Amino acid sequence: MPSEIMSHPRCTLGEGPIWHPTQQRFYWVDIPEKRLYCQSSELKFWQFEQMPSAIAWVDEQWIVIAMESGLYRFDSLSDSTDLSLLVAFDHDSQQYRSNDGRADPWGGFWISTLSLDEIQGEGKIYRFYQGKLQLIVDGLTIPNGICFSADKQWGYYADSPSSKIYRVKLNPDDGSFLESAQVFVDRSEEQLIPDGAIIDANNQLWTTHWGSSEIVCYSSDGQLIKTIKTDAIQPTCPAFGGNNLQDLFVTSASIGLNERCTQADGQVLKLFDCGQGKPEPALQL
Repeated sequence: MPSEIMSHPRCTLGEGPIWHPTQQRFYWVDIPEKRLYCQSSELKFWQFEQMPSAIAWVDEQWIVIAMESGLYRFDSLSDSTDLSLLVAFDHDSQQYRSNDGRADPWGGFWISTLSLDEIQGEGKIYRFYQGKLQLIVDGLTIPNGICFSADKQWGYYADSPSSKIYRVKLNPDDGSFLESAQVFVDRSEEQLIPDGAIIDANNQLWTTHWGSSEIVCYSSDGQLIKTIKTDAIQPTCPAFGGNNLQDLFVTSASIGLNERCTQADGQVLKLFDCGQGKPEPALQL
């Protein structure tokens, strides 16, 4: 499959990719380096004092960034790094930080948190909806893979160390839980580690396997459809983008690789004509 490495500084832990559907620009973060990147005709970045991890778009100008201490509104058309707090997490940001997150089809924002020491069972997922932050999942370790089906029936998330992806039935009216989550995919026998994920226009789930150089695609009933090998050892999260939402952008990490680090590690990979994505929903404030 045709692909290229986007030219930008190597990320320590690239994450949170999103294609802004009205700006037609691609955003992602480098968590430990505390940077937000934007790629359009040229590369731009903002340097923060906190670690960013996930992004949702609000309108042509404003985005929301999950930082280690809470959710912040940010002017993406400005050179300023000023942030406006929307809601704080009820945790000590010296011990916990935000992780994977994504806006849901109802205008909410699912955002996960984890222990900086990756303590088992300390990972959580919250939903920010209509101005309130609610805990919706706990007992995880490294929550990842938050995404939503195109038909608004299902929400998905992963707990990376368990090698499991979960699926939960959602209320089509407001996105609340209708049932308890069930295991959607279990790759524990192969010891594969699911990371970030996205759902395409055909309700297929695309995810990366940390440490295995893999991007995989599952059908809506959890059957493996496709495995794509990448040049990056630690791909982290996919996002569809480009003019027709048919290119797959994949962030990656160079952290911990040392002499094993290749040219692709820590870069954003772009896979051409990989599938058919759907626009990211806007966060309603």
